[in-house]
Amino acid sequence: MDRAANATEPPRLTIRELLGHWGVGRRTAGNVAVVEAELADRGLTTVPPFTEGWIDNAVGLVRVSSEPEPAEGAVAVPADPLSIEEILPADELPPVSLRVGDLESANREVVGVDSNQPLAVAVTRMLAHDYSQLAVFEVAHEGRPGGVRAVSWESIARASVARQNITLAEATVAARIVDHDADLLAHVDDIYTTGYVLVRGPDRVSITGIVTAGDVTLQFASIARPIALIEEIERRLRRRVDEAFTLAVLRTLTRKPNISSAANLTFGAYGHLLRAEENFSCLKWSLDHQLFLGALEAVRQVRNELMHFSADPLTTEQLRSLQGMINLLRTVDPRP
Repeated sequence: MDRAANATEPPRLTIRELLGHWGVGRRTAGNVAVVEAELADRGLTTVPPFTEGWIDNAVGLVRVSSEPEPAEGAVAVPADPLSIEEILPADELPPVSLRVGDLESANREVVGVDSNQPLAVAVTRMLAHDYSQLAVFEVAHEGRPGGVRAVSWESIARASVARQNITLAEATVAARIVDHDADLLAHVDDIYTTGYVLVRGPDRVSITGIVTAGDVTLQFASIARPIALIEEIERRLRRRVDEAFTLAVLRTLTRKPNISSAANLTFGAYGHLLRAEENFSCLKWSLDHQLFLGALEAVRQVRNELMHFSADPLTTEQLRSLQGMINLLRTVDPRP
């Protein structure tokens, strides 16, 4: 390899790997602010910005001097962005949006066929990959890049109604194409109606992925699942604490004279309440006190991070901590 040529290439790593250097796994506003500030302190930035695209996309580390100056109104770095006590004013937070390019499938190589291939090739690939549609890449002509269209089971069926022995060209239809930085929610109706959209990359030319109705379903399921788990954890804790302590005792132990039940307690308050061995014993659960407190603290941290919107999924460890607490609570109290 030519060392001189290689020396000009910036070091590359995935966004997930980059975040891992700061011990975080998701791009919340606070985490992003810390990473951006510490990169800037070292005279570095990333290309493309690590705030865009799927978390396993690769970015290059480059000197800031080779990049445009940051836009005005950049988010101020909080003293402790991971602390729940730190609250940024609304006008200092970055815009919250879920972009098409944030989905993994929008950054995955698109399986397709060339427009000059037989229809049988498209049919075979759709069957082999269990796809409902394929991109059809038009062949470049006289130096001009070819466009992209689509073929689907629906378009094949429609063309077959009109004639027999159809060709790929006769079954090909216009493709719905959206930019990678488009608002995903604004295109949900299109994805539902057509079943998919092709995703155009940052160069506004290349097709970088395809987002189907199934991909959107999985994305929202990944957001809803941890919220549902945390809700169950809170409900089970609340029920047992209300049973174990009178309201007067609960107000005294938590130093919250205005609460009306355990429903008013945060995870931090539960941790404070149950830190004392005698309080924990009131629950009558045959669990190790310290291990339970550690599991509760892990859930508290995940819950606090979920309060800061990010398109990035929770890490495997974070999901495991939620499921672990669910397993504990369902075992000591099997009631639904």
